[in-house]
Amino acid sequence: MVSGQIIESTVISWFDPGVYPPPFDRKLLLMVAGWRSDACGGMFEPYTVVLTAYVQTSGPDDAYNGVSALDEFEAGGREGFLDFQFNLKSDDGETLDWYSDSIIAWAYYPLNVEQTAFEVEKARQAAAVRA
Repeated sequence: MVSGQIIESTVISWFDPGVYPPPFDRKLLLMVAGWRSDACGGMFEPYTVVLTAYVQTSGPDDAYNGVSALDEFEAGGREGFLDFQFNLKSDDGETLDWYSDSIIAWAYYPLNVEQTAFEVEKARQAAAVRA
């Protein structure tokens, strides 16, 4: 927002990965869920996080199994996506501590978000110079 005005709004459509598996190697918004503990494992609470990541075609067990998770997934007709673990990668190429079986919803990354953020920052800086 600049001067209390909404610059642009974007509608995000979320998909259930159990029904519509996310595409591989494409920048996505992922809602992932997990469990965390503050008391050394004494009490766990569920939580969710929305992050930007890429679902990789490789999985954490690919090096140990004779067949890759992708090969098994495709041999099954691309059914049961949540039964497999694929690595998730950040924008900078780092493999994340999350796996694909933690995805509870996914969405296509809105392409205009980065450009809008750049334009908002440019307008903010120009307004600061004038002030």
